[in-house]
Amino acid sequence: MNIRLLNVELDAHRLPMIVAEKEYDYHKKKVIEPLEIVELLNELFGIDRKAEEYVYLISMDSGGHILGVFEVSHGGVKDSSSGVREIFQRALLTGATGIVVAHNHPSGSP
Repeated sequence: MNIRLLNVELDAHRLPMIVAEKEYDYHKKKVIEPLEIVELLNELFGIDRKAEEYVYLISMDSGGHILGVFEVSHGGVKDSSSGVREIFQRALLTGATGIVVAHNHPSGSP
């Protein structure tokens, strides 16, 4: 399965649109279980090795197939701010019926 890292940019009318930044080949067709999502984020994006806090959004269809992954925010060692608007905008632009919002803890302490 190909997984796309997506971003949101403004079009000529200053309306948000999705732009694919990078595409990854992944060995699973869909992810449903929380540990599968952790595995995906660690393998493709190295979230477990990041020195600062990152928030990712995974947009999915009703069958658990990934429509796209967004880096929603990148903060410091203790926090990362992400707004509800940014999360739902990305979910709606991809036509998601489900989402997963995940972030890391660089300190190792949840």
